[in-house]
Amino acid sequence: AMEVRQGNAPIYLDMTHFTPEVVRRLKRVIPLPMMMYERAGLVKDDRFVDKIEWMNYAPVQRGGAMTNSRFETCLPGLYACGDATPWAGAEGGAAALPGAANSGSKAGTSAAEFAREIGKAQADEEQVQYFREQAFQLMERRNGIEPDHLLLAVQEAIMPYDVLTLREEGRMKKALAEIEDIRDNLAPILCAYDPHYLRMALEARNLVTFAEMQLRSSIFRKESRGGTCLREDYPYRDNENWLKWVSVKEESSEMKVFTQDIPIDRYPIK
Repeated sequence: AMEVRQGNAPIYLDMTHFTPEVVRRLKRVIPLPMMMYERAGLVKDDRFVDKIEWMNYAPVQRGGAMTNSRFETCLPGLYACGDATPWAGAEGGAAALPGAANSGSKAGTSAAEFAREIGKAQADEEQVQYFREQAFQLMERRNGIEPDHLLLAVQEAIMPYDVLTLREEGRMKKALAEIEDIRDNLAPILCAYDPHYLRMALEARNLVTFAEMQLRSSIFRKESRGGTCLREDYPYRDNENWLKWVSVKEESSEMKVFTQDIPIDRYPIK
């Protein structure tokens, strides 16, 4: 990404030396990309016949609710699995569907055991009413903005190349100020015409919160690490100070960003 920024593009991926045996193995392991390569004329007769231009894409960050190995959160009775937790693929060795299936199975078993032990639980009707009002008040508003308007504003703030991919504190703080303005001035006037729009509006409002969490976390981490955080102002990995999990929680109605030491003694490097 930095080479592209400096004008040293295009960058190519060269697989023309792969043997037919390797190409056939790739067809079994990653069939969809290989099908795309064949349709584009890049693979013929089990050979790569041309180089492939490398294109940058957004960094992949696995966020979600912190859980233990039973996929319990810090809130009793609340379990998280799949994309709702950063650990979906940690034990299964894979993300996406295998990680979701593995974590979902464990979370389901844990939740069932909790339900069996706790017996019948009574709902807090005041809390139920509060959340019901928070969700459905958007359908009662007659004038306001549609979810797409809010979503586009969020995308314009966080999607630029020099915010999402090549990060720097000043640019991220500028994007954070834009997200805070969206949070304070646009999100409160969201409206929904029907249940379909209500789902979209609630999702858009949640994305504002998530964008703020991501930006605050990225500003907080003063290093570059893997494919998840590339800082121009801190271009190197710093295990001495930043071999940590960065977490966010609500405290006094504000987001608090903090670190948790990774228990290296429990996860020895292999």
